[in-house]
Amino acid sequence: MAQPFDTPRMTEADYLAWAPTQARAHEYVEGRLYAMQEDVETEPFERVDPRAMVTRNLADALNAHLRGTECKAHMGDMRVYVPAAAAYLYPDVVVSCAGRTRPGRTPTAEPFVIADVPSPGAGSVYPGVRFAHYRRLPSLREYMLIDARRHCVDLYRRGTDGLWGLRPWEQGDDVSLASLDLRLPAAALFAGLP
Repeated sequence: MAQPFDTPRMTEADYLAWAPTQARAHEYVEGRLYAMQEDVETEPFERVDPRAMVTRNLADALNAHLRGTECKAHMGDMRVYVPAAAAYLYPDVVVSCAGRTRPGRTPTAEPFVIADVPSPGAGSVYPGVRFAHYRRLPSLREYMLIDARRHCVDLYRRGTDGLWGLRPWEQGDDVSLASLDLRLPAAALFAGLP
């Protein structure tokens, strides 16, 4: 997730020229910059960062399932461009398919599945705002909002009518990604966490 970046508003063209010169990735929404959050320090009693663990588990499970297909899961390194909102965002996990995959800071405007695992105290580009932008992408079929601490998932799925529906998955439930024909056991998603 991103942290607010205290600068004057920037045009989209200026952002696109400026972003590649930066050591740290920045999101861009409606003329404002948000510096991507560095790895979060875990509490002294925690041995792993729950957010990082869930993100890695999800990307690994997706890539294992997608092996041999034209699709691939990217973890935090794919910038998503939302033309309708002039927004550039870095989701935690993005599934993109052949011909549309451009890893690194080159944006894709055609993600198939997006997942965010918000950090406690995340920056100003909150999940609801992010999803409001993501759902404007015609290619997007499913959006996962994962709570690493509570071990639950809110899965938003685009219906055949174009409307989005919410399917909450509680602790212990398997998560079904219909667009990828994947049933992901909760135990795999939250493996390594207490």
